[in-house]
Amino acid sequence: LLLTGAVGFVGVILGGLLQYQFGSSREIEKQRLEIQLAAYADFARAQAGLQRTPRDDAKRRGAATDDASLKIRDAAFRVVMFSPTDVVKTWAAFTREGRSEVCRPTPTEAEIATYKSMRRQIRSDDVADDDVVMALFGCKLK
Repeated sequence: LLLTGAVGFVGVILGGLLQYQFGSSREIEKQRLEIQLAAYADFARAQAGLQRTPRDDAKRRGAATDDASLKIRDAAFRVVMFSPTDVVKTWAAFTREGRSEVCRPTPTEAEIATYKSMRRQIRSDDVADDDVVMALFGCKLK
């Protein structure tokens, strides 16, 4: 009887710990997905804003382009930090199309390492330096 009670008590404790462990990891993944989807939606809205800018009013077009560019850069940071590696690579390839300029000023190794370190903590994976720089800054390292 005492053994049965002890086994039951250990089972309750173990079950609680496992539920806490797996429940918290699911919650983290859910939050990550929400951030990803918000970044994708913000990017889509900014791209749509670029498409709707007036062609005949240079001043309004410039302001709309600046606003959309800022929103795209904001979305890019969240994509690089929270999205899977293949999404970051694809984003970098999309950004790379039609762009050949080298970053001026060039992001420092410490700056790139900081972004990559933050990403590894959030995603537990790594992305190439060139892809990080292209996705975040829209330019090439060298």
